[in-house]
Amino acid sequence: MVLRSRIALVAAFAVAVLAAGRAEARQAPVLDPPSVNGNTVTFNWSATAGATGYRLDYGFATGAYLGGLPVGAVTTFTVPGAPNGVFFIRVVAQTPGGDVSSNEVTLQLPAPPATPTNLIVARNGLGIVVNWQPGVGGGVPTSYTLLATAPGYGAVALPLATNVFSIGPVPVGDYTFRVQANNAAGSSQPTGTVNMNMPSGGACDAPPAPTVSQSIFGGFVTLTWTPIGGAASYLLSGYQNSVLIGSAAVGGTTNRFSINLPQATWRIDVAAVFSCGAQGQPASANFVIDDSTLKMQPREPDPAPGTALPSPPYLRSVVEDMAARYPSDLRNSCVEHGGNNRWLFRVVNALRARDKRWGLNWKRGNYGDMSQDVVAYNFSADPDEGTRKIRAWDIIGGHCGSNPGPNWAEITSPVPPAWGNNAMWTLLPYIQAGWTP
Repeated sequence: MVLRSRIALVAAFAVAVLAAGRAEARQAPVLDPPSVNGNTVTFNWSATAGATGYRLDYGFATGAYLGGLPVGAVTTFTVPGAPNGVFFIRVVAQTPGGDVSSNEVTLQLPAPPATPTNLIVARNGLGIVVNWQPGVGGGVPTSYTLLATAPGYGAVALPLATNVFSIGPVPVGDYTFRVQANNAAGSSQPTGTVNMNMPSGGACDAPPAPTVSQSIFGGFVTLTWTPIGGAASYLLSGYQNSVLIGSAAVGGTTNRFSINLPQATWRIDVAAVFSCGAQGQPASANFVIDDSTLKMQPREPDPAPGTALPSPPYLRSVVEDMAARYPSDLRNSCVEHGGNNRWLFRVVNALRARDKRWGLNWKRGNYGDMSQDVVAYNFSADPDEGTRKIRAWDIIGGHCGSNPGPNWAEITSPVPPAWGNNAMWTLLPYIQAGWTP
């Protein structure tokens, strides 16, 4: 009797242990609130032991899921370019014992923007300049509200379209400033308060440093920087291998500068200068130009010595596809008649997604005179910019006619004999127009 009781107790204990193991193996994942940056959404959740994969379920009402997105055996997943709307999300762990669902979270797009950062107030003579940066994460701001107090005015709320504000002359006295970001989903929390006193006769503070970014193609460098409100000019200083080689000033409405540089280690400083004469701390762009920067990936391998790469077979299909997708840009492609090069640049962008050897042509080899209807392909081992070892195609039939007609996407044979060595590869106009190399 005692033995049977002990056996029953052991059996009951074993069942309890197995049940606990199954419960642990099927523990539900916990879904964190989604991380939103514009319309890019990242989901994170805890792992479920024994899960072979996970699925994101979504719907427009709580508990009512319209579909599921298999994401594999991961615990984080990013959705770029998510649509606007309000969604209800859960994650489902797929285990050998069955599916296990997480808690539900709500996703709203656009999301309210994050609180702005780096609020800086500076005095520019008798004027006041306020600068700030968008917050990190949240929805994209569509406007800002500057919350201020000013002598004689009390509290004011100024709607602004950009993240800079400049005013002057202003009365003597004490001022306070905060700023919040806005979009269709709502407003962020305001920043902390910045205090400022305007003395009699004014003052001259140093402007804040801009934020500088760089784009490099071969030796051609383009710098862009965040505008500083109230800047009268920007001072650019270039250092080659740590040695200052020169400085130049550009206007206060400029926030872009391009230059062609030789191979070296470079630093270019950008500092804002107020009209009252104060110069701010510089922001720096640091980069190296060497053999590796002269050829950009993805790129076909260089041809064997004494040979040339064949003509790429996909050109016609790319050109015809872009003609069908952007007919108005194609019809407006003649600069002499008030048009622009947008369609040609679209074609080059699509071609360069396949091979970075694609570019444009300096007409008759004249630097600065771009062919408006020609694409070029470097078939040699040469670096791209400036090489004459190219094939070129006129891809806009009837160019500059009153109507391009049905031949607008015709592709002619490679470099016409009449061109001789007068064709020359370039990408500089494309980059200067703001396209990414």
